[in-house]
Amino acid sequence: MVSPQLLEELSKLPRGDKLRVMQVLLAQMSKEEELEEIVVPGATYEISSFYNCSEAATQLQELLEQQNKNG
Repeated sequence: MVSPQLLEELSKLPRGDKLRVMQVLLAQMSKEEELEEIVVPGATYEISSFYNCSEAATQLQELLEQQNKNG
């Protein structure tokens, strides 16, 4: 179980440090689970993000408006 104090301290970290913690944990887990062929330590991976994705926001808005019209 993760301690509340640890979660609180992690939430205070800057974004870059949070990503580094994730990277370290993922590397550790891949070794434990023998996933080294899938997740290569030291390699970089693209992370998808919905920030600045106006097309998706527009589609969602249109879907919500249509749903509201159909009641």
